[in-house]
Amino acid sequence: MAIWQRALTIEEAKSWIEQDGIYAAAARPAALSLTTLGDTLYRGSTGAQRLPGNTTTITKVLTQTGDGTNSAAPVWQTMGGSLSNTLGCLDGYDHRPCVVYDSGTISETAPTESYAAFYTTTAAGQYRICGGMNPTTLGGTSYVVGEYIIAPALGNPNSLDAFPIAESNITTGANSGLLFPCWMRNMASGVNIVAESHTVSGTAGGAWNRFIVIERMK
Repeated sequence: MAIWQRALTIEEAKSWIEQDGIYAAAARPAALSLTTLGDTLYRGSTGAQRLPGNTTTITKVLTQTGDGTNSAAPVWQTMGGSLSNTLGCLDGYDHRPCVVYDSGTISETAPTESYAAFYTTTAAGQYRICGGMNPTTLGGTSYVVGEYIIAPALGNPNSLDAFPIAESNITTGANSGLLFPCWMRNMASGVNIVAESHTVSGTAGGAWNRFIVIERMK
């Protein structure tokens, strides 16, 4: 037997509600006149209630907080405060995967040759760290500059657990950047990640740009 279904129109739904006596026209609160774009109907403590839409220019989310047994009325809430971004996602919303750090372009004419902390994990999980380098000015001699990071599980920056995430050949001819795989590791919250640029062959002129991006995967 075939069953045919369709959605009720607004007028049909209103008519059925009134006929069933849930809210007859004479008893219907004025607040239930959902005539404004964005209005939401919800069940309040005294019956059906109307929640006006978010009319600000700020993106908000609809939230509810209960007491373990009962729910509270829904409200519009701006990200932040009790909705703090605990995962550290740069777009302000907790989700995975997401970018938690972006160094932007770091321009150098000499390698740092010294590790410095640049990001501290805010939540435990699996992180992926990627980097890149490209020369912007030719060198007087050909040499290679590398970008290295350390993210030790125990927070020991001297554990020799350095990992190259990018290298660039600063040549006297055509510029070239060397590709490296991204680095992944499970890390606890509060782990400092440090980085440096480094060369083993010295430098003679030249300049380069480098960057680091960190994603929280799961």
